[in-house]
Amino acid sequence: MKHSILRRAGAVVVGVVVAGLVIGLAEAGAHGAFSGEGVFAAVCVAQGLGAAAGGGLATKLGGRGVLGWVVAAVLLVLSLMNVFSFAHPVWFVPAVVVALGAGGRLGIEWASRGGK
Repeated sequence: MKHSILRRAGAVVVGVVVAGLVIGLAEAGAHGAFSGEGVFAAVCVAQGLGAAAGGGLATKLGGRGVLGWVVAAVLLVLSLMNVFSFAHPVWFVPAVVVALGAGGRLGIEWASRGGK
């Protein structure tokens, strides 16, 4: 067995942590640069970037593309928890779902191009 279950679980944890760092940094910049709904749009982009970085890293470390989707799913759950914490524009939830899906897919594609 090339990649053990512990290695795959660790890959997901590392992917979620890296995604969180990317999202946090991007959101910090967005809050300083934009106001109103522009912040929400920038947060959507940040979510996609985080999903790409974390999902790609999890895929690369764990050796399976599904791990990138697991990272994107964890980010979706965390994003939905955020949505219920305070008011968001109506368009935000579907936009974040699309951003996370696209970012996860891009990360998996990036990681898969490296060859094995």
